[in-house]
Amino acid sequence: MTDFRKALTARDEYFEKCLDIRVAFEKDCIAGLNGDEDFPTKACRDARDLGWDAFTMGIDREDVPALIRCDELLTGLWKDGWDCADESQSMDACHDCNDGTGNPCHVHG
Repeated sequence: MTDFRKALTARDEYFEKCLDIRVAFEKDCIAGLNGDEDFPTKACRDARDLGWDAFTMGIDREDVPALIRCDELLTGLWKDGWDCADESQSMDACHDCNDGTGNPCHVHG
């Protein structure tokens, strides 16, 4: 498989995840209108995870997918996941965070 095909496949999978999250979120919101107390927790977790995935794929923080961007909550969760991945990468590269004590440095702690 060529690098282009791999990239295209990854983007297709990313779009499918966006679509799945949006559909699940809307279904849960409709269920909430009918008295179901369960808020769309799985869709929310998935939106956060998608933000993490976006960071690892090299997608910019401001490039929130349109299907996620349509909702303020999902947008916030996506950005939170992106930010967590960014901080995790920063901590992994930080000499002081990896000094063997198990404690993060003053910047990351």
